[in-house]
Amino acid sequence: MSKTSNWKLYAIASMILSAVLFCGVLFLYFMAYQLDNKVWGLEKQLEEAGEAKRSTVVSKADVQASLDELVANNGDLFSTIQLESSPRSNFVVQGEKFETELFFTSSIPLDQQKEATLNVNGSAVSIKDGKASYVAAAKQPGTMSYDVVANITNPSTGEKKEFKRTFEYEVGQRSVTVFPNKMNVLYIGVDNPISISATGVNPNELKVNGQACSIRSNGGKGNYSVTVSKPGEATISVSGGELPPSKFIFRAKRIPDPIARIGKSAGGAMGNGAFKAQGGVAAFLDNFDFDAKCQIQGYMLTYVPKGDVSMESINAGARYNSKSKQLINQAKPGDVYYYDNVKAKCPGDPAGRKINSMVFKIK
Repeated sequence: MSKTSNWKLYAIASMILSAVLFCGVLFLYFMAYQLDNKVWGLEKQLEEAGEAKRSTVVSKADVQASLDELVANNGDLFSTIQLESSPRSNFVVQGEKFETELFFTSSIPLDQQKEATLNVNGSAVSIKDGKASYVAAAKQPGTMSYDVVANITNPSTGEKKEFKRTFEYEVGQRSVTVFPNKMNVLYIGVDNPISISATGVNPNELKVNGQACSIRSNGGKGNYSVTVSKPGEATISVSGGELPPSKFIFRAKRIPDPIARIGKSAGGAMGNGAFKAQGGVAAFLDNFDFDAKCQIQGYMLTYVPKGDVSMESINAGARYNSKSKQLINQAKPGDVYYYDNVKAKCPGDPAGRKINSMVFKIK
């Protein structure tokens, strides 16, 4: 055999040996991984077993505590008895009925509850399935009370034990309230939102009518809109649902006088440039909660040049007409402008009303 052949055999043998060693190492790593997983699983099982044991110990401790409490009370469950009342409502309307269920809060066997006696305001009531019903007529408004007395025989001692408790409920009268949402008057020319709140009456049974006003529902839930057309008094009447007719009288007034202004000023000194830049007169409703706008109908503009003869322009509408604009454009320091007989018309006005005059001195 030649040296070349021997080298080839040696190389093949080395490769086979390396492969075998590599597989062996992989096998050892795999076995170590499996062993580690088994150890981890065993530790978790031991930990869960320990938690279960501790839970059992806590549970036994709770039981022991309960037994200790029972022993401290000489085995008497009756020491924990409480009388309770569960009314349908703690508020009823006069003429209706107050209804409630009475029961014991302690775990008393039903056969022993059957032997118990229960009195409300001196009258006996029957106990059924651990509960007793009490019904009373709501005859007059105010805070009403009812005294509950129970007598139960203690089976361990044969002694009768008495339990007392007083409960209260309120009786109210059917009533209705009408109040404006924005101001305490009704204004002509705008929608006046009002709210109607009734006690002891189904809202669907309410009947709302108006005198010297018109009323319409505004989305339900006691919300209405009222409109009036003339100054004076407006009456809103509410009835229905066994509610006696109730009347509410409100003052009806026209919208307050607006304030005439040029820009943001109602008079006084104004720069020449700022004065000429204005396009006319506007009316403003200050501190008025309603969405209403008044329109300027007209005014008398008088221009008094410094040291010269005055000139006038009768202006219809809010914006300057051509003659008024010509007078405005002549403004120079020391000149004076008068706005008189200013009239504005607001929503609901049959005609324009006279409002404030203005005087401006050019600087």
